[in-house]
Amino acid sequence: MSFCQDVKLELLEYPPKSFNHRNALVYGILKLSKSFPQQPTIFTTENRALAQEVASMLAELGAIVDIRRDLHRLKGDVEVYTVCIEHEHTRQLLKDYYHLGRSPLNEELLQPDGCAAAFLRGLFLAYGSMTNPEKEYHLEINALIPLFAEEIHRVAEQVGIRFKVARRKGCEILYLKESEQIEDILTLMGAQDASLDLMNIKIVKDIRNKANRI
Repeated sequence: MSFCQDVKLELLEYPPKSFNHRNALVYGILKLSKSFPQQPTIFTTENRALAQEVASMLAELGAIVDIRRDLHRLKGDVEVYTVCIEHEHTRQLLKDYYHLGRSPLNEELLQPDGCAAAFLRGLFLAYGSMTNPEKEYHLEINALIPLFAEEIHRVAEQVGIRFKVARRKGCEILYLKESEQIEDILTLMGAQDASLDLMNIKIVKDIRNKANRI
């Protein structure tokens, strides 16, 4: 299992308990969906636990959620899980409640204490990736469009995370390459063990580099 998947499993092992935090997490996932609410599909993942947790959170809001399982032929028959809401009226209700679409972020959902961190956790779980720190320090989130990239950048900056922005395949990518910033966002999102692992890896790499220079 990759380091990134380990991080996501740790985040899922300790899901947010308060309604406001869970609400902010779900908001992040819905807001950056490429197809929802115009289409039933919210997002697709290889992580079954993530699909089940998001479906559970949406069910708390009264939504009937389906999880479809299929094989991703491009990745050697890896199972993928698609989280979707077929009922059009429910999708419209969620659109109205969360102010979905290509509009500015709904600041009210991010104001309560800890909600910005929960929002970033949702973004990373569904649309984020991280390189094994043994190889390089790199964490990123696909923000889709410049408006979202700018607003997510602002939200993250308010809690001490300073993303950089790049464009790839027509999408805006928020990324971090400084190990300290990656440690900070892992801790902020709730992946303390992964943050400590990263610190230990960095210490070993520094010692190895010093030995090589000597």
